[in-house]
Amino acid sequence: MTSQINPYNIDGAYPVAGQDNNSQGFRTNFTNTSTNFEFANQEITDLQNNAILKSALSGTTLDNDMGGSILYNAQTYMITQTVVPLGSITTSANLNYEAGAYFTLDTNGSVTLTPINLPAAGVQATYSVQANVANIAHTVAFTSAGGWLNGTANTASGSGIQGVTISANTTATVSFAATGTYTFVFTTNAGGPSSSVTTLNAITPRLHPFNNSSEDLANVAAANLALTTSYFSTAVAETATLAAGVSGQIKTFCLSPPPLALSSVIITGTGGTFSCSATTLEVGQQVTIAGTLGGTGSISGYSNPTSYYIITTNGTTTFTLSTSLGGGAITTTAGTPTGLTYSVVGPMVITVTNAGWKTSGTGTITFDTTGDACTLQYVNAKWFCIGNNGCVFA
Repeated sequence: MTSQINPYNIDGAYPVAGQDNNSQGFRTNFTNTSTNFEFANQEITDLQNNAILKSALSGTTLDNDMGGSILYNAQTYMITQTVVPLGSITTSANLNYEAGAYFTLDTNGSVTLTPINLPAAGVQATYSVQANVANIAHTVAFTSAGGWLNGTANTASGSGIQGVTISANTTATVSFAATGTYTFVFTTNAGGPSSSVTTLNAITPRLHPFNNSSEDLANVAAANLALTTSYFSTAVAETATLAAGVSGQIKTFCLSPPPLALSSVIITGTGGTFSCSATTLEVGQQVTIAGTLGGTGSISGYSNPTSYYIITTNGTTTFTLSTSLGGGAITTTAGTPTGLTYSVVGPMVITVTNAGWKTSGTGTITFDTTGDACTLQYVNAKWFCIGNNGCVFA
């Protein structure tokens, strides 16, 4: 801005001392002085309203809002971000970009976060969320306003981040393998939609593949995608599910428990029927009989050891055996055998979404012997088996 103040239109030599002076000269100087004061008032007010200041002017509040104007060809250092502490969050919170671009929070339950007041499309904006996860049961969900969805159902632009599930293409929910502090950085140039997201947990990469976390899968549980390994620790038959993953994700499953030993076993009939002390029995469980058969009763075709499958049971004390899963009953004679052990385990069945060994849809993995294990990798929107020890895929 060029100043309109004219320091040269005031006659500093007028009036002349010791002589009469024309009053017009006084009027001209007064007029020009008044005009320059008006220009000074306007220009100082304009500076006060628009200049970037180090501190507030006397009687004002500092406000360096540049209104979206461009700052360019500048060298900067020691630039900091305003931290917005959200405190302990139980259910939901807004990430107000106008308040700052670095948000911190502690989870006091599963929380949902919604960014608001992001810049309009056409300019790039970056904001960070640092979440201190107090319990692995807590999840952190980001709504579609956050832009972590790329417009296609069940996909997320945060490729490679484990523990992410998408609900109706409107919310991305992150589950965690361990408690701790997790940082997410969002970048968008579309006013929110179609953001990219990264995680800053290089020291403790608990959100990335090949982490050292695991879980004991409960019956009818969903395998946790934030954990690399899931295992069954009971000999009783169980089921579980595995949802769609993210590209490159690794998931390992294994059957680890020692077999359940049956006691007081008696052969009760000729059609492979047995009784035992009360326990938990299920159709499909594998029973391994080992030892030298003595006492009374017989099992046709038995050799030490042999694995059979329960094809019928009352669930506690009686069962019928077959040499194959779902096959016909073996031939026996009634009696009380001695010298044998009876070990029961499984079966454990995992239903897998987007199974790569199927043409489409879901598939199953069955574990029926201690030590059965497999490793899957999510490639091209499907789970593929990349290692198997004894599991049956169907």
